[in-house]
Amino acid sequence: FPKDMKRILLCSSLLVLSLLSLGCSQQGKTNSLASDSIASTDSLEGRQVLIGKTLLLDYGTMKAEVRYDSDSVYWRTMTPEGQLTGQDREIPSYEALGGDRFFVTWQEADGTAVTQIVDLKEGTVMASVLDPAKAKSGDRTPLVLVGTAKEVNQTK
Repeated sequence: FPKDMKRILLCSSLLVLSLLSLGCSQQGKTNSLASDSIASTDSLEGRQVLIGKTLLLDYGTMKAEVRYDSDSVYWRTMTPEGQLTGQDREIPSYEALGGDRFFVTWQEADGTAVTQIVDLKEGTVMASVLDPAKAKSGDRTPLVLVGTAKEVNQTK
């Protein structure tokens, strides 16, 4: 994507986050209620759901495997060659955007803020990552990542 398009998409993502935050505070919604609305979309017109899925996200310069559960996001990041670079469990906020698209956000223990727009139908993901260490040094520019999202088959 051209640099201006990335900025537009990032601003759109942040606007959606702000609107969701405002809507949740005004209506008294919680993470679990938002998760319920995502889970319930499965029966509507054959739409896919995000809760319970594990996705392999490939951004080219890095990969991530993310499991989306109702009250947790489990993630691990890897180099393009598959070498583990980090992993953890976070508490997410979810919102269904319609058309098999979902907005997911969380804050990591070190303060890193992550937002994603996952499109299950198209198999794409857009993420914004704001590193607090960079912000302290005066660089508040988030890293914008665009990649593919492929479901990982789970054996139980």
